[in-house]
Amino acid sequence: GYVATGTFTTTAAPPIVNTLNPSTSICSGSTLIIQGSNFTGSTAVTIGGTAVTSFIVNSNSQITAVVSTGTTGVVTVTNAAGSGSSAGSLTVNLSPSGLTTGATPSTFCGAGGTSNLTVSGAGSYNYQWDANAGNQTGSSVNVSPTTTTTYTVTATDPANSCTSTATTQVAVFTFPSNIALRSTP
Repeated sequence: GYVATGTFTTTAAPPIVNTLNPSTSICSGSTLIIQGSNFTGSTAVTIGGTAVTSFIVNSNSQITAVVSTGTTGVVTVTNAAGSGSSAGSLTVNLSPSGLTTGATPSTFCGAGGTSNLTVSGAGSYNYQWDANAGNQTGSSVNVSPTTTTTYTVTATDPANSCTSTATTQVAVFTFPSNIALRSTP
């Protein structure tokens, strides 16, 4: 047999992006799965030239990325040997933003009160409250909690179906049942 001696150099190959999941559009803040090859050692992932929020190289053939509020464009993966881009463009839709919630009043002494829950956002969104709020819809709903309760509202942008959530809480304080009141002269 032959025995090789000497110095050997291996050269990394640039990434190759084969598929994206989802493949054509995604909401900001969502997870993008990138399939391809030569991903080990990747140092950057961009969409339309804008860096993703974060990414993890799962294997030499898969990257999981969290999409930022970047621009629409090709998905590019970069390693020490170069860059590779998707064949098609990925549209990044903005998720609802600027959600502000409130509860009036936000505190009760004893059960039986009614609180008005409100939400507003930076756009014209549809709002759906969770089961704690009776699955009501709208930017203003009334609730009557018997204990301290956290309410979650989901905002949906009707233009692209992207969603975001926000919470608010109503605190209900109860009185001990064994308190005796006395008056003093």
